[in-house]
Amino acid sequence: MYEITGDEKYYRAANRATDFLLQNSNRPDGYTFYCRKTDEKDACNGLVGQAEPIRALSLAGVLLGRQDASSTAEEVYSIHPFNEQVGLWERIEIDGRSLSFDRTLNHQILFAGAAVELVPESSEIEDDLWRFLDGLRSNLRVHSDGVIKHFIRPAPRRSAKLILRNRRYRHLLRNEVLFHVYSHSQKRWAKELSYQPVNLHPLGRLYDTFPDHPLWTMDKIENARSVLKSEANISKMTELSSGSVLPGIRSACALSYFEIDADELVPRIERDLRYYLDENYLLSNGDVNASNLSSTISHLTDFPNKQLFE
Repeated sequence: MYEITGDEKYYRAANRATDFLLQNSNRPDGYTFYCRKTDEKDACNGLVGQAEPIRALSLAGVLLGRQDASSTAEEVYSIHPFNEQVGLWERIEIDGRSLSFDRTLNHQILFAGAAVELVPESSEIEDDLWRFLDGLRSNLRVHSDGVIKHFIRPAPRRSAKLILRNRRYRHLLRNEVLFHVYSHSQKRWAKELSYQPVNLHPLGRLYDTFPDHPLWTMDKIENARSVLKSEANISKMTELSSGSVLPGIRSACALSYFEIDADELVPRIERDLRYYLDENYLLSNGDVNASNLSSTISHLTDFPNKQLFE
């Protein structure tokens, strides 16, 4: 908001939010951000838990002139080992322990889509992201209709070599089994459909930064984009409880990156806003935490400046 309006109140609010993220209590052991308290799952919330803090701090560094924010974003990114052999990042727990690869595809893509903000600061990160896109040529799998499958699936031979070298990577075997099981599950397909905007939006950011990468010419990328071009699919997504809570807005942002005419996408944004905006001009639907849902309005900063509700 400060970038758009230049209003000092947004400058102050953005600095307070940045100060909050930089508090030691949010990285109690000096490694990754403490995202959730649970006995059953990791406290770092995989790669996805680190993606938004990295992106937020990267943008704060540029827009607010906060070098402390930029350096922290780069530090947290660099804590995560990137394996060039399979083109994937590992999860790192808040105490610094490696938890092997994050096996959920959208987590890997969201992490990459956040790290793209650091490309001007680091040629090493730029190289990692290029190799990540290389890896997506095999790691990203789609159904025949273009819906992106939820789990990563590296080439089996590469996975086998990694597992033989280090048992920490044995969970890749689980992905190989589940890939085949879930390929025939209609329930799984519906969940994967709901995540299509979640996958394509950060992929759009990567396309914007690396437009010459050969990944974008592959049929499966065009097929995946075609899923979001369908209004019928967007309507289905609004009825699903998983994935994006703003499929119209998020699909519009994704497709605008992929050079679809923004004017054609405006009705999707208007439809989501009509449905979710309350009397206080906050996004709410009763099912999702109001603060969390309202914060997703920030997705619109990725969309061209267009007049709404003319």
